[in-house]
Amino acid sequence: MRIINAVLSVSSLFFSITSLPAQNLNKHVINPQDVLTIRELYDVNLSPDGKQIAFVVNDPHDPSKPREPRASNVWVVSTNGQELPIPLIAGLNHADTPRWSPDGKTLAFLSDRGDAEAQADNSAQVYLLRAGERKAVRVSNVRGGIEEYHWSPDGKMIAFVAGDQMTPEEQVRRDAGDDAIVQPETDLKYSRLWIVRLEDGKATQVTKQNFEILEFAWSPAGDEFALTVAPSSRSEDSNNLSLVIINRSTGEVSRTLSRNVTSITGLLKWSPDGRWLTFYEFPPTKESNNWLSIAPARGGERKRQIRSRHGGQALRPTPHRRQEGRVTREIASKEQHRARRDDLFFPDRARFRRAEGLSMSRA
Repeated sequence: MRIINAVLSVSSLFFSITSLPAQNLNKHVINPQDVLTIRELYDVNLSPDGKQIAFVVNDPHDPSKPREPRASNVWVVSTNGQELPIPLIAGLNHADTPRWSPDGKTLAFLSDRGDAEAQADNSAQVYLLRAGERKAVRVSNVRGGIEEYHWSPDGKMIAFVAGDQMTPEEQVRRDAGDDAIVQPETDLKYSRLWIVRLEDGKATQVTKQNFEILEFAWSPAGDEFALTVAPSSRSEDSNNLSLVIINRSTGEVSRTLSRNVTSITGLLKWSPDGRWLTFYEFPPTKESNNWLSIAPARGGERKRQIRSRHGGQALRPTPHRRQEGRVTREIASKEQHRARRDDLFFPDRARFRRAEGLSMSRA
């Protein structure tokens, strides 16, 4: 309830502030042009101490720049209701995915730069802004950018997913404008799980096995990862997903908890004691249904908590927007998912969209 109240408070405060100039205008029937001028708020994150909220604001599209994506930036506001929301770092145009460190003293986010004056990269990297500082520190350097990231439970590391790098020949073709999405039968690209130590910035690849990572979650003990994976990034494998546990030290699959996982992301969460995992699962018939399931982290019988009684979709996540009308959380192909992220930094392509998840609150 506390998180819900915080979200409502931020939304009402932010939108009331941004709508002040319009209060003196004559009333009129809302039209499509009005809708395009609305600033959108999403990805709300409450700090561990409950005193601050970080969220993302998507600015209206600039009609004078039709090929440019909508600008987005991370904003913060106090939960006491006495301060106005402000940008975390003013001037950023492609910043999102704010995540607090476990101690609440550092805010991580994805961006193409750390401050407004810095030269923009052509991909999303992880940046950290520590309390009391004004300039963010870049902690990743992955060509092609980061797809997803999470803090370690102790706050000393960040794990992230990145795709296999293009060959020099592929890079030359891409730079020349050949950005067609081709799904070859051989020499497939896969996604890999990495860990970067914040102490020295050293990055280490965790997963060696060839599979496509759709989602991951770090165990409370920090020694394992839960991953939703597909055999490849081919479209035909988009619904051939498994929930596996990876040993952090070896990168090997230690056990498989389910081979019936849906491609809807957002609910892969560990319980605080590390004994259980929540995720979306298909029913045995593979019909268009999604069940909220709980699996013992050590393996065993899964428990279906919520299911449809009438054959419809049991859980229908609310579509959210990332850039230009966010799609639903179902991802048909991870290659398309990567292309959408690239589009944020290559405006001549279709608009970027990304699914975002729910959070498991601590009882």
